[in-house]
Amino acid sequence: IPAESVDLARFLDDAETARRHAENGEWEFALDTADRALDSVRGHLLEDLRDEHWVEVAAASFDEVRTECRETRITALLALGRLAPALVDATELCSEFPFRDRTCWLRMLALHRAGRSSEALEQFRVHETRLDAELGLRPGTELTDLQGAILRHEPGLAAWPRTPGWTGAEEVPTPAAPTVPAPTPAPGPGRIFVGRTSETGVLDRMLDEV
Repeated sequence: IPAESVDLARFLDDAETARRHAENGEWEFALDTADRALDSVRGHLLEDLRDEHWVEVAAASFDEVRTECRETRITALLALGRLAPALVDATELCSEFPFRDRTCWLRMLALHRAGRSSEALEQFRVHETRLDAELGLRPGTELTDLQGAILRHEPGLAAWPRTPGWTGAEEVPTPAAPTVPAPTPAPGPGRIFVGRTSETGVLDRMLDEV
């Protein structure tokens, strides 16, 4: 079966393309491609077989790529000044992944940009308390830096994710997406996903077996 005819392959292609558009500051393309990728997803990967260990590993990799694609979409919405849908999506993602720093970061920024800085700071407090109480962890440096930037009303927050030269503001660092441990066989021909080796290695192997 050609890779382009498999939903999983199309999703991975589009998710990676959306990420690259975002890295290049091509926000309209990033948003359109992320939307196409997410629209192609129907439920969880091989949900009927999730009790199998190999499916569990592959599903975790797939879910991470899907979550990153949703974060790419939120980032593009923020870049395009579409605060309302960005905030809705970030809030929904936060409810699904309450321990994820990057998702919390995006929601805090969206709240601040929407003129709701006090709620953004409360989001940090809730996130910090939850991490400590349930996991014994602290928020990452980028999230703590964002809290400080909101308190100082840093102008760079109005520009992000556009380049610093767009407003002359300094660059605002964001948390890196977590990686999912997984086998990393070489990708098959025509399916190369830069920066996603751990997530796509298992998924590529599944496609090669279709």
